[in-house]
Amino acid sequence: PDLAKTLSLSQPTMKEIQYALLNAGYRVSSYHKEPTAIKTDAPNNVIWDIFRAFYKLQKEKKPQSLKTPKEGSAAEKILSKPIETKVDF
Repeated sequence: PDLAKTLSLSQPTMKEIQYALLNAGYRVSSYHKEPTAIKTDAPNNVIWDIFRAFYKLQKEKKPQSLKTPKEGSAAEKILSKPIETKVDF
């Protein structure tokens, strides 16, 4: 939830994140102590690529529901980077 909040984005489902990681070739499992956390061997850039792809998908589906990130904000800097990982939800 915190990563999505950083981007002012609705939270993708845990299944969507898990499928995207698995489809990108990484291992992923749930974390038993925290239901909204996952364990994965994916590097941070892959995680951010998944959230960039989710943002892009949401922008195509519901453009009116997304806020444009403020210039110079963390969200703007993160979302301005190209998606380097093939993301398949």
